[in-house]
Amino acid sequence: MTELDAATGSFAGSVWTAKLDLIEVVGEVSSVALRMRYQDSTFNGWSHVLTNSLGADWTTYSATFDPGWSDAQAGANGWVSDGAPAVSFAQTLGDVFTTEIRINGSATLSAGIDNFALTAAIPEPQTHALMGLGLALLGLVARRRIR
Repeated sequence: MTELDAATGSFAGSVWTAKLDLIEVVGEVSSVALRMRYQDSTFNGWSHVLTNSLGADWTTYSATFDPGWSDAQAGANGWVSDGAPAVSFAQTLGDVFTTEIRINGSATLSAGIDNFALTAAIPEPQTHALMGLGLALLGLVARRRIR
């Protein structure tokens, strides 16, 4: 398990993508999961399996998530509650205690993790320009109707 202390706090307000590179060094991996744990060490959290096996070459894995998802939406996108005591997906992502990469497998296991990144989706400047143009056109139509 690798804890990523910098990836804590609130993820609310944006759609996020977690991305990392993994390689199997020794042993046999049965699963690799991204896990977000709620508030403090007394709570469980939500996990998303990234892969059920690793190879001898570096491979990039990613998971995208929206902190505003309901539990059903999170489940439909591959997220699973770790059990009691647990809270909703949205609550968990509103106050993350730890972000972890959990690697399970054979008793003797070694794997490499590199280039872990959490990025928020930021609208492109073209999106803002298009939205501004749409609002200007709505204003123009409304102004003509008044006359």
